[in-house]
Amino acid sequence: MGFHFSSSLSSDQRERIYRRNFIYFLLDNALFNIGYNLAGTTTVIPDFLGHLTKSQVLVGLLSNFFSIGNTLPQLIIARLIVGSPHKKPWFILPNLFVRWVVILFGLFTIMVGKEQPTLILIAFAICYAIASIGDGLVVVPYVEMIGSSLNNRWRAR
Repeated sequence: MGFHFSSSLSSDQRERIYRRNFIYFLLDNALFNIGYNLAGTTTVIPDFLGHLTKSQVLVGLLSNFFSIGNTLPQLIIARLIVGSPHKKPWFILPNLFVRWVVILFGLFTIMVGKEQPTLILIAFAICYAIASIGDGLVVVPYVEMIGSSLNNRWRAR
């Protein structure tokens, strides 16, 4: 909830909203960072890819694709949402699709098994690209929502 609704709410209601937003954003960020660090773009991902291919160039490129795919879309999306009064749809819509790609890749890997490493490698490249680009699309509205949904006292925490 943004500040444009705050004049019609009591201070107790606003405080409850800020507290709820703070908890949701904190949990979301913590869970994302735990998952991102467990995936380990410098440890787990290269090791996983090393079992699928012997090409060090491919391992290095795909391991770093999240950084590339996450950063470039931010330049585009920032320009698109700058005048949008509602940032939440820009955050939710890509996430509806992107978060499931990781789960579907895991299920695909289990179903295919280790007998077809090339197929898993191709699926990984596609799913990792979708996930990284999708995260690049949602990070700008995410930060914008954090900045506009918490007052100065809660934001400083």
